[in-house]
Amino acid sequence: MLKATKEILENIGIENVFLSGTEESEKWLLQPMEVGSTCWICSLNKSCFINNVTCNIKIKDEYIKIPCETELLEGNIYRIEFTESSSRDFKKIKSKIKELEKNISFLEKRKEKRYEIGIIGAEQFGIADHEKQNIIFEGKTLPCFFNNISYGGCNITTMQTELFKFVIGDEIAFKLCLSNPLENIFMQGKICSVALKSPENDTHFKFAILSIELYEPPLAWKRRLADYIKTQEK
Repeated sequence: MLKATKEILENIGIENVFLSGTEESEKWLLQPMEVGSTCWICSLNKSCFINNVTCNIKIKDEYIKIPCETELLEGNIYRIEFTESSSRDFKKIKSKIKELEKNISFLEKRKEKRYEIGIIGAEQFGIADHEKQNIIFEGKTLPCFFNNISYGGCNITTMQTELFKFVIGDEIAFKLCLSNPLENIFMQGKICSVALKSPENDTHFKFAILSIELYEPPLAWKRRLADYIKTQEK
């Protein structure tokens, strides 16, 4: 199952959810905690003593009604198991969840591996336009070039001058403009290692090669990473 972050729910297309029984008074506000294609783990605003209820899921300003069964786990935390539904919208939700689960599982199995980028790889990944790939560090926007990437991080080359220095443990942000399709991605991470290289006859300017641990990259980045890895493993 997937952790039900705001980004995950928006990607799936879920706007709001509540449970209802047969009586008008039988309604429970529902907050998804984990979502799967056949069941969810969620918290309810009050105790539910009914096993067979209806899950009302708001999609595109309309609610679809899905029969489900509840199981108390602890406190107000419940497991809800969906029964089969002919709803086309619900089938789309299940399909999107399965796709996300598949991609994340694919990446987690390769989380220790690093994949080289280079010029050809940058084009495949959508980061070939280096002028539009930047990091933000101490309020400064700096260009960056990706050397390699992994599920949990990346290795980049950027610049360092006497005015500022990168230190292990420092936090940086990425502001990326990717192509095919056009997407703007913002993500954060921390520096794990720093290596410096200076051009000949220039002691004021240095290239900084940084290894970065990323903090929970967005889904758009994970999708591109999964697609890129598949091209590298052919």
